[in-house]
Parts: sequence; structure tokens; C-alpha cells
Amino acid sequence: GFDGGDSAAGGGPGGDSGVTKVPVATAGPCYTPCEMIFPFIVLLFFMTLLVAITQMPVLMVVLRSVAEEEKAFALGIQFVIFRLFGYIPSPIVFGSVIDSTCLVWKQTCEGSQGGRCLMYDIELFRYK
Repeated sequence: GFDGGDSAAGGGPGGDSGVTKVPVATAGPCYTPCEMIFPFIVLLFFMTLLVAITQMPVLMVVLRSVAEEEKAFALGIQFVIFRLFGYIPSPIVFGSVIDSTCLVWKQTCEGSQGGRCLMYDIELFRYK
């Protein structure tokens, strides 16, 4: 919530004295309407469904296309490929995108940036 006082303190011409009203923080969450939650949930559902539907056919293709004595090796190679191209780079890429929206970094005693972000550009974060 905001404090209900006037923004003009000195009563200059037009009621503007150059004093800016500062909002007052109150306990509790800020309730803002979110119009994008339903499209996000629908998109997330279909993406998860697509991944779930394709996992078993990919496994069957791998198992049916190699000889009996090479099936364990083929599954191991498939596991390595998934890790190499999916599970390892994705946190690095997402972390880089998130870090690119940082406005204020925590500085150490030596003056160098590092470690954690203190404030993000929410608008830029939303669209990246």
C-alpha cells in the first residue's frame, strides 16, 4: 500500500514543490493481475506432454536399431548425448540470460562485482 499524504510539501506554483512522494512498504504480498498465467500453463502442459510422448518411441528406436550385444552401449551413448546437449548446457544458458538482466551486483570489499544480483530489471527479465 501507499501512504495517503500529498506529494506537495511546500506549496509552490501549481502545488508542485519538487518533493517526490515515496511509497511506504507494507507487510504482505502485492496482488497484481496476471493475464499470462493461463497461456503459460497451457504451453507448459503441451510441452511436457510432447516430451512424455516422445521418450518411449526414442527409446524403442534405439533398442530396435542396434544388435543385441550393443543395446547397453547404445543406451549409454544416448544417456551421454542427452546430458551433453541438454542437461549440462541448459543451466549455464539460463543462468547467463538471468544474469544479463541484473541491474545491481553485490560488490566485495575489494570493489569487484561477484556472487549475486541485488536487483533485476523485471521488465527485461520478463521478455528474455
